[in-house]
Amino acid sequence: MKEYLKVGEYIPDEHGAFDVIKREFYGKGYIFKDEETFYNHYAEPCYVPELFDMEYTREDIVCLCHGNEFLAEICFDMLNGQIPEVWIRERFANGEWARCPTCDYWYSRHTPPEPCGECEGPLDYEAGRKMNYPSEETVAQVRAQYPTGARVELVRMDEPYTKLRPSDRGRVMFVDDIATVHISWDRGSTMGAAYGVDEIKIVEEDA
Repeated sequence: MKEYLKVGEYIPDEHGAFDVIKREFYGKGYIFKDEETFYNHYAEPCYVPELFDMEYTREDIVCLCHGNEFLAEICFDMLNGQIPEVWIRERFANGEWARCPTCDYWYSRHTPPEPCGECEGPLDYEAGRKMNYPSEETVAQVRAQYPTGARVELVRMDEPYTKLRPSDRGRVMFVDDIATVHISWDRGSTMGAAYGVDEIKIVEEDA
């Protein structure tokens, strides 16, 4: 019998009140993560990140991965505290994942080269072998520029599926090890600003 990883506990409330989330430390943060639920109960919560009480089902993660079940499984396997949307964007920012230029099919550049799974057109795998991770000095500079708690405004975001728009504002939560600025946006999103891809600016506190 397969042994599934389970970190923490998620207890749904039967009376419509608040669910109970019991986190445990795993990898880089305190989370809830349930492999058995991810692989066998697609519509039930299987992951809750460290910083927010947001519940993710397998269906949610597959949707975030543009319907690609294989990428969704990679994403779930690697999550250890991060917000899935941010983790996915980082894969594109550093060149690990890419989109088919013809049909927008998502794929991993770590897999053996093959034609697009949708349109059968050629895909670019070479670029992914030259990962563009920021240096430690760059990460330190970004952290100094965008300290925790700072108010920021979105100038530009290279993400066609986000609901965020230029001039949206939020507050910096932290900057991770590849210089992504994690932000709690006023409109409720927690999408991070990827280094070298998106553009944000520091603004004054709202009056």
